[in-house]
Amino acid sequence: YWGKPPRYRSLNSILDEIERNVYEFGINTFRFTDSCFSAPPERTANLCDTMYDRLVRNGIIIKWSSYAHIKNLTYSLLEKMKRSGCFALDIGVESGAPKILRKMGRKYSPEDIINVSRAARDLDILTDFNIVVGFPGETDETLNQTIDMLQEAMPDAFSCFLLFIAPHMIISERPEIYGIKGSGLSWSHATMTSEDAYRALRMISKSVTNSCSFPGAESFACNLTALGYSTEQIRNFFKATQKLTYCASDRIARTSVENVCEKLRALW
Repeated sequence: YWGKPPRYRSLNSILDEIERNVYEFGINTFRFTDSCFSAPPERTANLCDTMYDRLVRNGIIIKWSSYAHIKNLTYSLLEKMKRSGCFALDIGVESGAPKILRKMGRKYSPEDIINVSRAARDLDILTDFNIVVGFPGETDETLNQTIDMLQEAMPDAFSCFLLFIAPHMIISERPEIYGIKGSGLSWSHATMTSEDAYRALRMISKSVTNSCSFPGAESFACNLTALGYSTEQIRNFFKATQKLTYCASDRIARTSVENVCEKLRALW
C-alpha cells in the first residue's frame, strides 16, 4: 500500500518501555496500536513469550489489547497472547460473505472467523469485530450472510463501517473493473450506492441480537480494564448495552450501564 516495508522495534525496546511505565508511573494496562499486532505471527509469538518470561513470571502482571487479523490467530498463538496479558482484540473481519471476502483478497472464510471467535471466548479474550459495508458486489444476500456470521460467531461487540474509497486502493486505481463512481464516502457501483450501504449498515446493527453494536469496543474495554473491571464484567456491560437497544426500560441493564458511566464521569 505504501510501497515500503514495515519497521519493527526490538523486543527489548518494547519490554523496556513497558517496564518503565509499570515502575515509574504505575501503569499496567496497555493498548498496542500497530495496524495488525498479530502479524507476522512468529514475531507476535516471540513478543508474547518474552513478555511472559520477563514480566509475568517475575510477578509483573500487565493487561493489554490490540488489533489483530483472523488469518494469524491460531489457538496456540491466542494462548500465548492470553498468558502474556491479552484481554481484548479488535479484529477486522470485514464481511461474513465468502464472495466479498474473496473479492477483498482475504484468505479466510466465515468458518475461520467463527472458529477464532470461539477460541478467544474459550480463553476469556474479548472480541470486537469490524465490518465494512458496501464493497463492490455487496447485495442483500451478502449482507444477510454477514448477519448470519455475526449471529453464529457471537463476538462480544462489533462495529459496521461504510466503505471508504481512498487513493491507491485497488478498487480506486481500477474503477472501470469494479464499476466505481465517486470516492470517499460518496460512491456507487453496480450493486450498491453509498446511501444504500448506509441504510444496510444500520440494518445490520439492528438485526444482530447475539452481539453488541458498539463502535470502539476494544478501546473502551481497555479503559474499563484500567479501572479494574474484569473481562466478565466488561462482557456483561456489553450484554446490558445490547439489551437496552431492544428494551430501554430494563432496570437491571440500565443500572449496569449507568454504574459504568458514573465511574467514567468521575475521571473527567
